Amino acid sequence: MKTSLTISLLSAIAFLSFSVPTQTLASGLVHIEQNSSDAEYAEWVLADSSGTVYRSALQSKILQNLPAGEYTVSVRAPVGAKTTITIYETASVVRQESVGTHATFTLNDGDSLRIEFTYSYTGTVEVTSDPPGVPFEMKGANNYHITGVTPAVFTDMPPHWYRVSYDIKADCEAQKNQERGLIQNSTLTFFADFNCGPKPVSLAGKSTDPLGTANLPPPADPIDTHTDKPALKVMQTSSVTETLPGGRVRITINVRNMTRATIRSVTVRNEFDPNTTDIFLLDTDAAIVGSTIIEWNVPEIYAGQVWSGHFEVRARDTVVAGDRMTFTARAEGENVAGLFPEALSDTIGIGIAYLPETGERFDLLLSLAALIIAALITLSHIRQQQSVALRV
Repeated sequence: MKTSLTISLLSAIAFLSFSVPTQTLASGLVHIEQNSSDAEYAEWVLADSSGTVYRSALQSKILQNLPAGEYTVSVRAPVGAKTTITIYETASVVRQESVGTHATFTLNDGDSLRIEFTYSYTGTVEVTSDPPGVPFEMKGANNYHITGVTPAVFTDMPPHWYRVSYDIKADCEAQKNQERGLIQNSTLTFFADFNCGPKPVSLAGKSTDPLGTANLPPPADPIDTHTDKPALKVMQTSSVTETLPGGRVRITINVRNMTRATIRSVTVRNEFDPNTTDIFLLDTDAAIVGSTIIEWNVPEIYAGQVWSGHFEVRARDTVVAGDRMTFTARAEGENVAGLFPEALSDTIGIGIAYLPETGERFDLLLSLAALIIAALITLSHIRQQQSVALRV
């Protein structure tokens, strides 16, 4: 009876232990998209309340496994664009919408939100001619291209430079190509007066309407549009891939600035195992933090440039064949987003090699061979002496 009761209690405890569901950490998803009539996209930033920043310039990107909390999203909109930020809970359900370049929202556990940046413009471009009915081709920034027949009016145009080419007959004279810039919230007029006959006179470019060519807006700062790459890339190299106990190895760390701007306040750290490694020689600007980290503080790395750090290590005498010395380098800097953590660190390993077969076994064989040779020489010498004695 006692045995049955004990088995029943153990079964109940086991059932309760394995029937309780395991709690998992919920997270959310944010899908960011950009819509632009001229295919010009901008750099956007998503930041949470803890200071984690996600930065990109792609037209579409999905960020997964985001922790729940308050978020702020902002965008450096194209010049002259009116920006609308719309946050969707589903394909058709709008949670919030605002006009401007930033918005704040709450991401709950399990949420799947879509944030849409829409850029619109208020400029107008007119293409006219005398006489009318002349075919033309107009090109603009971001591979903008359209054809038509004069007169034509284009609205919601971004403030860029535009180039118009007229298709005229061989016996007509006019300025074929005209190139001007459109000012935000204004009208840009292209006009050509065609004179056809034996003595053509060019009057191209005349118009009673003012041309929107003055006071062009300053160009926007260059950004990495249509790309999604890390701000910093870390790579390590070593002078050898294997060494023996007591061997010395030189390690080099390279940190490349992948952006078009200067990255400041860069901190580079290399973590090592003091049980296998002795630091032998450091750069003058490096310091050992604690007992496991080498640290460099780099004031700035210019766009496209590479910073390099060096140090030398010695494999401790206590390591044995098959062990490895590992070194993990990491870099962080001002306004460096964490979209590509795999690019911000690099790990290499130095193997401890087996000793070559020239130890005790080889020495023993060499000694044995020497003894055999010495014995043969001695035996030969004795036989020679015996032969001489017999002759005498």
